[in-house]
Amino acid sequence: MESIKLTYKQLYDLYGNGEHECACNVVDNIYVQTLTGYSKIHKVVCKHDNDIIKIDFHDGDSIECSTEHIFSNDGNQIKADDVIFVDSLYGKKQVLEKTYEGKDTVFDISINSPHWYISNKRSGIIHHNTYFWLTIAKNFLDQDPEARVICFESEGAITKKMLEERDIDGKRFGNIPVKTVQQFKNNCLQCINQYLALPTDRRPKLLIALDSLGMLSTTKEMEDSNDGKDTKDMTRAQIIKAAFRVLTLKLSLANVPMIITNHTYAEMGLYPTQVMSGGGGIKYAASTIVFLSKRKEKDGTEVIGNVIHAKLNKSRIARENMQVDTMLHYTKGLNKYYGLDELALECGVFKKSGTRIELPDGTKLFSKAILANPAKYFTSDVMEKIEEYVQQKFSYGSTTFEPTDDTL
Repeated sequence: MESIKLTYKQLYDLYGNGEHECACNVVDNIYVQTLTGYSKIHKVVCKHDNDIIKIDFHDGDSIECSTEHIFSNDGNQIKADDVIFVDSLYGKKQVLEKTYEGKDTVFDISINSPHWYISNKRSGIIHHNTYFWLTIAKNFLDQDPEARVICFESEGAITKKMLEERDIDGKRFGNIPVKTVQQFKNNCLQCINQYLALPTDRRPKLLIALDSLGMLSTTKEMEDSNDGKDTKDMTRAQIIKAAFRVLTLKLSLANVPMIITNHTYAEMGLYPTQVMSGGGGIKYAASTIVFLSKRKEKDGTEVIGNVIHAKLNKSRIARENMQVDTMLHYTKGLNKYYGLDELALECGVFKKSGTRIELPDGTKLFSKAILANPAKYFTSDVMEKIEEYVQQKFSYGSTTFEPTDDTL
């Protein structure tokens, strides 16, 4: 493999088409170093007249980027404009100062893996998170050969190659690029209205996704940028709230679920907590909100993937504030058996025997041996008992509260 030094701008000069905000395919095999090796660059994009911010960190490092650029903080996506802490290859970095430096043209790339800024290996600041929701889309399509997925995409990162690598049927996956909240709302309403116009018996199961809300601009913001104005659009939260006030009822009438990825940031205060960007409108419209964070999974000293912590921030159908972990392997994808051994122990179908686990037939094995061949040990009988326990553990109770003397 030949090693070359190439800036994003030089890459765009080779493969770009001169149109701003239009992601262009990198047709040759050019790779960039990532956390786990090398990942092919799929697209390159030129973003015109972005607000530029200089970020100074507590350790003396500094970086310049668009205010809309995405960093990672505990595995969560955070815009540069909102970031307080960022993940790096060498630990957490704290933002010391932000300086706004006007507008400039910026360039970006699209790859499958998280990576760090190539221009400063010592900093190792991580950005560009992978798309967790694509696994949900694949599972949705696999359950019904007639099912369809429509994705409204604002980051220019989902490619045909990416879908192929995840074994997602591209013929049943529609990808629609959107730039503003208004454009997303209008296009989404048009899709739902066309879907509702079909006879009920001819409607395929449909899943709609927005990836991501945090990267959507507004019409006013776009117009201000074209006019050279630096003012922030203070109406964005109201526009988002109005959009989902309309979409929520339409989606319910059509019986169509929608998945939205969004950025989170640390709320200022003595005990800062993670909150979603975009105002309260999206929070109240959503039926379920899951906050994702992660830690590295290692095999010895080699990082082989991430354990993703999924915490239920809000739900109308399950107990809030519950957390489960899933394992995302860099080469094998999501491990559907991860954590089942613990659930089997909790519900009593497996028993603890010293440092090993006793199976229903009396066999005693280490947890690692069970997870190495999970299909053999998680039989249909075992899974039925785990499912019954999970329903009780995560669902709301159905009984009526009867006060006693102790509760009066």
